[in-house]
Amino acid sequence: MINNIYSMNEQWSREKARFFMMTKKANLLNQNIANASIWYNALFSNGLIPGDKNYNFDQERGLLEQQRMLKKHFLAMAFFGVQGGEQFDKIKKKENYQPIENFKQEGISANLATLASVGGRFNYRSKDGSGNEFNTFLMGTDDLETLRSHDNAFGGNLPTTYMGAYRRIGTHSESFEGGEIIELDKTLGGVDATGIDIPIGGIGQSLLDVKEKSVVTGYQGVSFADRRSNTLGDKQKKYQTGHVFHRFASSKDGLRAQILVAFEASAPNMDNIFGESHKVFATINKKIFGGISKRTLTGQDKRNKLGIPSKIGGIKADVTKQNLENLKRIYSLLDSFKKSSNINFNQLEKRYYQRILISETVYERNNIFNELLEKINRV
Repeated sequence: MINNIYSMNEQWSREKARFFMMTKKANLLNQNIANASIWYNALFSNGLIPGDKNYNFDQERGLLEQQRMLKKHFLAMAFFGVQGGEQFDKIKKKENYQPIENFKQEGISANLATLASVGGRFNYRSKDGSGNEFNTFLMGTDDLETLRSHDNAFGGNLPTTYMGAYRRIGTHSESFEGGEIIELDKTLGGVDATGIDIPIGGIGQSLLDVKEKSVVTGYQGVSFADRRSNTLGDKQKKYQTGHVFHRFASSKDGLRAQILVAFEASAPNMDNIFGESHKVFATINKKIFGGISKRTLTGQDKRNKLGIPSKIGGIKADVTKQNLENLKRIYSLLDSFKKSSNINFNQLEKRYYQRILISETVYERNNIFNELLEKINRV
């Protein structure tokens, strides 16, 4: 039934994504539908045309770089196998992970698009030395200074940087003591990380902010709404519609590594269109300062609603050398579809990503990747 709903082209349109972004989703079934459409448009929406007054060549290049990274992330989570649970720690001495579809809300599993929405983070973990290679594949470079070629702790708006990335502080450092990979919940922040501001739902979405003023999402998800005042003159309110947090860490011998990817409602120190704030103090105890966004454009607090542990652990996938090689081959095949002059082949990339976004089970994802691997093996 759900697949039939998603198969309708209307569900994937920019207009439908805009509707979902502005409408509260009441339950997980509706949330799954909405998030799939919103993330699909983040992956595939075109940028601005050269004649547009806001067109910027460097920003267009950055948008394509961001979309490539997001595609790789969704593909990797689905291919490596999404798991939920608790990490190994010094007290319990064991891990408690299980397939992510075992966590349900009223009998419904979250699809991959909902798992990427605000409310949690992803841990890619490797124990065979493949972590650095995977991080290079995911982010498009093995050099953090190239990725974040300007140091701008709380900002962005740097179109000349790769993906618009910049250095930011974060939480969740790692320990590799005793041969284990343990995520540490460093609640006071201060961990070196990378920030990338993204346009959730795509560039050029016409939205309404908390005061019913029109805003149009621009590069890096930056939006402006007019504010008129008799005493202060015309002013603009600046919003931001999405943010990626990235961190890479490895053991001294290079065998063990953890890559953390998290999606947030907006960049640090920025408001979203609903007037919710992601303050600088979002990394500090919320009971003291508050300030982390409550309402977002995807809007699913998957941890609380699905019962996924959040203190230590959460959502992870295991990376191995063999799986990484297969992942690269699959990504290359999907990327080749859009370059084909054959119209039917040209649409295949989008169709496969649609199926990946709406997938809820390991069984569904395995079917998708078995198809793709068969295509590769026939070449």
